[in-house]
Amino acid sequence: MLTRLYVSKATPVEFILSYALPILPLTLVQSILFFLVGGIFDAGLFGVKMLLAIPLSLVTSLFFIGMGILFGSLCSEKSIGGIASILIACQSVLSGMWFPIEGLGDGMLALMNALPFRNATLLVQNTVNGIGDDFADFWRPLLILLGYTLAAFVSAVLVFRRKMKQ
Repeated sequence: MLTRLYVSKATPVEFILSYALPILPLTLVQSILFFLVGGIFDAGLFGVKMLLAIPLSLVTSLFFIGMGILFGSLCSEKSIGGIASILIACQSVLSGMWFPIEGLGDGMLALMNALPFRNATLLVQNTVNGIGDDFADFWRPLLILLGYTLAAFVSAVLVFRRKMKQ
């Protein structure tokens, strides 16, 4: 599919944004639905904190959209499914959302805190559960996630530009 798009007059930035931006309304609806379903199980989710967490979940969505576009530009149609599965597994394992992380070693915790997966989870969890330390609980996870998101989109544009010239 990419080869057909290389003849387009769209710049690499326009192409990447034309893929990313239309997905945002879908991710917004998805986030709202997930929080509503979560609220069925825990009514404490409903409130101002939930309203703040929903737009923050869009930042996480943007990261994964950027990574998807990057890997879609790098990989063939046959290999992208496996690569996407690895990315999903990284989110599941390295975010600490499925298991308590207290028993992990310091090195593993440092790795998890440096990658976007744990920070994406912490950003939304801390917003819903309450922010104690503004920097540690909100700004640091947000800045790390935004940094990875920006890197994913810039990399996607650069890879797409390089492939256009080939």
